[in-house]
Amino acid sequence: MNIPNLNWLTAHVLLSAFVQGGCKRVVISPGSHSTPLAHVAVSMPELQHYIVIDERSAGYFALGLSKSDNLPAILICTSGTATANYYPAIIEAAQSYTPLIVLTADRPSHLQGTGAMQTICQANLYGNFARFFSEVPLPKPEVEHYNNVQALASDALLAATCSPNGPVHLNVPFDEPL
Repeated sequence: MNIPNLNWLTAHVLLSAFVQGGCKRVVISPGSHSTPLAHVAVSMPELQHYIVIDERSAGYFALGLSKSDNLPAILICTSGTATANYYPAIIEAAQSYTPLIVLTADRPSHLQGTGAMQTICQANLYGNFARFFSEVPLPKPEVEHYNNVQALASDALLAATCSPNGPVHLNVPFDEPL
């Protein structure tokens, strides 16, 4: 396996855990900061991927996929206001007990509050509509980090698919180079 950088490895561990848990589809709203997640997702033959540029449309498309068979689709977007465009679909997923996994890329914490582009507070962005929220730790070259990422993915998948089913949100910070 060619590992371009720690961001890519974190994305690979995260998405592999979801695939091992039965996820089969990913909807990607491409953007610069979500590049590691998007790149890994499209390189995984186990995941059927869809590219939907408009985040609001992508949210509803992923919701429809999840409703079709009650298996959570994975939804990926870049950082900043792009994340807010998923909100209506997340509310609908919560209200209809539809499992959905939302992965929002983010800037690292040291860039929060500095005026960096596409940076908003994404922690608990979806409030009580998300059945589970966690901030994924910033990638680092330690085995324990990847064990923690895998455990977070397992916890999120369990929260999405256990009664009551619903959306979960993992906020995934990446530092440059992406």
